Amino acid sequence: PYTAQEVGCIAANMASNMFRNGTVVAAPAKVSSNHSNDYYFMWQRDAAMSMRSLLRVIVDAPNRTFASSMSNTTSAIRNQFMSYTLLLPNLWNQSDPNTLCPPWYKETPGWCVSMGEPKFFVNGSVYTKSWGRPQNDGPALAAVFMGEFFNAILDVEDEIPDADELQHKIFGGGGTTGVLYDALNFVNTWYNEGSVGPWEEVYGRQFFVSEVQRLALKEGVRVCNRKGFNSSVQWPKSGYANWVYSAKNLATVSKSFVSEDLVQATAGRQQGLAGPKCSNSEPLLQSTGEVWPKDLRSPCELDVQT
Repeated sequence: PYTAQEVGCIAANMASNMFRNGTVVAAPAKVSSNHSNDYYFMWQRDAAMSMRSLLRVIVDAPNRTFASSMSNTTSAIRNQFMSYTLLLPNLWNQSDPNTLCPPWYKETPGWCVSMGEPKFFVNGSVYTKSWGRPQNDGPALAAVFMGEFFNAILDVEDEIPDADELQHKIFGGGGTTGVLYDALNFVNTWYNEGSVGPWEEVYGRQFFVSEVQRLALKEGVRVCNRKGFNSSVQWPKSGYANWVYSAKNLATVSKSFVSEDLVQATAGRQQGLAGPKCSNSEPLLQSTGEVWPKDLRSPCELDVQT
């Protein structure tokens, strides 16, 4: 349905939002007069899905494009994949200055965790203004990308001179954990907790979040099976067993959202809204007894969800 020129334009626009250090911004739009369209941040969800889309395009491209790109250490494609992957620990391992994260709100530092943050400033620091936190699909989506990336490398590893080194950087080995391993353990730890959904307002059990968490764990198990990292070996024995168990649990959780022909987006909604970027849903706030900071004001396109 699209011309080659249109596809090329889309690709160019996508590439312009990807920085050499691995940062992927949602859009080049910055602060406007009413602060309603500032997207010059790195959302975990957007970045991971963009990298996964790029990976799939390259893997499916003709003439063994993925293999040739990964075997060339100066390839912009290879460097973008690895820069993004290696940027994640820098984002996730920093202390989180935010506090108002369910369950339930506490005015003490450290209550939020960086891996559950929805977005980061372009300089890599945690976004510190009011927002819906936590959004636990971020590490899951990153793990989906990294799992597929790892498996794509395995498919052509004989053509990549440093394939073993790349795999170690992504997953770890020999008792040391890589970024994919850490992301999977985050998913495994928090999948039974609520999360703010992709609309970034309502805190509860989210169908979308549960499904991407399940997909992440399945990708992790697939990596382990292909590399022989399973419950019969010392490492990552506990991780592997937990991921298998939790992926099965999440399949049951996802089914709980389905009723006849409908899929409920949010189940077990807890305490109404949770740290929205703005709110004019006064009746809901009054019914839950919640009080929000003064900077949470309309207009807000996401208030339609409530």
